[in-house]
Amino acid sequence: MWPRVGCACASDVITWRFNEFMFRTLLMALLFLFATSHAMGGLVINEVLYDSTSNDGSDGSNGEWIELYNDSNTATDVTNFILSDGDWTIVLPSQTIAAHDYFLIGYASTASDLNGSPTFDIDLDTYSSSMIGGATPMTLTNSGEFLGIFDASGTLLDGVVWENPSTNNRPGSGTSANVALPSGHPLGGTLTIPTTGFTSISGNAGNGESIARDLDGTGNWVFSSTLASGNTAGRTNATPEPKQMLMGCLGGILLMTLSPLRSRKRRSPVRSL
Repeated sequence: MWPRVGCACASDVITWRFNEFMFRTLLMALLFLFATSHAMGGLVINEVLYDSTSNDGSDGSNGEWIELYNDSNTATDVTNFILSDGDWTIVLPSQTIAAHDYFLIGYASTASDLNGSPTFDIDLDTYSSSMIGGATPMTLTNSGEFLGIFDASGTLLDGVVWENPSTNNRPGSGTSANVALPSGHPLGGTLTIPTTGFTSISGNAGNGESIARDLDGTGNWVFSSTLASGNTAGRTNATPEPKQMLMGCLGGILLMTLSPLRSRKRRSPVRSL
């Protein structure tokens, strides 16, 4: 007797191919999301220690520091970029910051007291040629302050406000509306501080505790006491990053699911009954 020809297996193959296509599509979407999650960023303020443990605001080596982060996939030329709190202003030197790299500003004389003994890209013990204003270089007010990073044309790239600033320490108000720039800056003699574009942080940092983004570059502002490594001047704020862990787990699950599909033999649409 001749074998009968059936059509049941044809639908199995179609279902199998559809499932494989959907899994591949989802996997590629997740990998694309992970790969581009940092690609759309730029230069941001990533961590600030404004309430140092010793010599807090009393002299030029007060232990305060600021960490900038290049949250993009390409190097950023920061020549003539401006960092200001409305009282003092720092113009960054001719330099590039590599992709996903840190730029640290602080006092080298206190580096040995900091977590990891970081190296400062700008040492405020000696750097003064491109700084204007302030009783001491880069004094950050504990009770309330703002900080902004601007490109060479004066556009605000990122800004943060902590605790409860007085009127003159709020972005774009009081004496902070306009700040002087060092002579020779391409923008001219004055930088105008905008009133919007700053992220306000609730709560107060403890003595010697920094405020930091978690994740680097894009995450919410947190206090360093919530980070496993504490203050992380010049280093990542979370290792491994939670987003990386989540994406890695999802990718692993999808790969495990795809493996049986890829190794499964395709059954013929014609079978004998």
